[in-house]
Amino acid sequence: MKHSLLASLVLTSVFATFSASANLINNASFETTPVVDSYAYADWNVVAQSWDVVKASGKGYSWAVFSIIPGWQTFYGSGIELHASGTLETTLKNPVNAVDGDTYVEMDTHFALAQPGYSNSGIFQQINGLTNGYYYDLSFWYRARTTLENDNILNVYWSDPATTLTQSNYINRYDYSSAQNNHENWVQYTMRLKATGSSMLLGFGGDGNASWAKAETINGSGKGAAIDALNLEVVSAPATAFLFSLGLAALVFGRRQQR
Repeated sequence: MKHSLLASLVLTSVFATFSASANLINNASFETTPVVDSYAYADWNVVAQSWDVVKASGKGYSWAVFSIIPGWQTFYGSGIELHASGTLETTLKNPVNAVDGDTYVEMDTHFALAQPGYSNSGIFQQINGLTNGYYYDLSFWYRARTTLENDNILNVYWSDPATTLTQSNYINRYDYSSAQNNHENWVQYTMRLKATGSSMLLGFGGDGNASWAKAETINGSGKGAAIDALNLEVVSAPATAFLFSLGLAALVFGRRQQR
């Protein structure tokens, strides 16, 4: 009886460990309302407005650029461009809606036309509470704004906090794919990451060199990769495997004792 109870407790602990996995990303679907005014565009003039006002502006106007949003900050480019569902439409005139909630981010931002600069942008946050040597599964939904190759590139970043993030030190990248039809539809991508410390920097950044006739731009056309519904969860831990083996052994031993 004691051995059966021990096995039950150990297995309960193991299953609790498996089920306790939670998303480690802050504001993973970009739904938390920014506390600072956005840089919205009205007839190509920059105006400061709250996100609630911009979000209700309707098709073609419910987007804006922020210097910072809850959980995220930029490390290159002119800001973080938030889109509300329905502000854009695809080539087939289908509305572009968020995967989760009402908001998503486009990685190729607009900028003040009087001062053109980098329109591709990179965002990041520090993920804390990791365990050195453990693996973590990252998933995210991606959508290409255009159907041009090398115009919708999304870079993924994962590095030690001591690292200075730049546009070029990505670990993986994604682009428009006609085979995956990731312009007309959101497509989910996954990758496995390894923590090399208790904290890591997770980032996403736009890349691409298509030109834009509206203004002479550098490194970006103002239209690019969109992301939403990010998720980062621990895969497993050495202790978990040990506890599972211990639980099975205790269960077998307990059954033998009952015979």
